[in-house]
Amino acid sequence: MIIAQLLLSLLIAFLLHQLYNLYINYQNARKTGLKIIIAPVYYYGAFWQLTQPVFTPLLRHLPEFLNAWYRTVDTSWTVEDGGRMIRKYGEAFMVVSPSYNILMTADPEAIHTVLVKRKDFIKPKVYGMMVP
Repeated sequence: MIIAQLLLSLLIAFLLHQLYNLYINYQNARKTGLKIIIAPVYYYGAFWQLTQPVFTPLLRHLPEFLNAWYRTVDTSWTVEDGGRMIRKYGEAFMVVSPSYNILMTADPEAIHTVLVKRKDFIKPKVYGMMVP
């Protein structure tokens, strides 16, 4: 019984921490003036990578207003989407998750700038482990 209470307390603490992080990231994203999609998970995070095969069949059948976040965390969304998200949210929009805010853009000039000046952008610490 004590172990179950401890596990429940840890789960509640984790969820509250995630909600707090989501709130902070949302407040930061609002400052950009871009349209925002709230995603309850970070799509490069371990939790989503492990559970995506379980949730994918269910999430694909949600109504569009509930699954916009899901479409952006599916790694093939830009191919399968056919430009619907860009038409709906504009050439640039933010995907806000508890871990990070991700700028999505279809603006060729912005994409070119990021690719040419890639060393000028802040990268997560884990990035250093992936790049020689």
